[in-house]
Amino acid sequence: CHHCKHMAGVVNGLAKSYAGQIAVLGVNVETAPETARRFGVQGVPAFVFVKNGEIVKRLAGEFSEAQLRQHLESLLQ
Repeated sequence: CHHCKHMAGVVNGLAKSYAGQIAVLGVNVETAPETARRFGVQGVPAFVFVKNGEIVKRLAGEFSEAQLRQHLESLLQ
């Protein structure tokens, strides 16, 4: 979708920024539906934040890099 394509650039940038600190991954729900089900993704774009193996936050929709960065920073604390 248009929103997913836009967010892919943001996610890739965040992955580079947080390399070695946080694993930032993108998943195509069309090619990996079992992963989408496992993480409870019902719509896209979706963001699932996992810390120590537990889902700590879920977001759906389009967000700015700064907004997502705030959520990622909270995981580092």
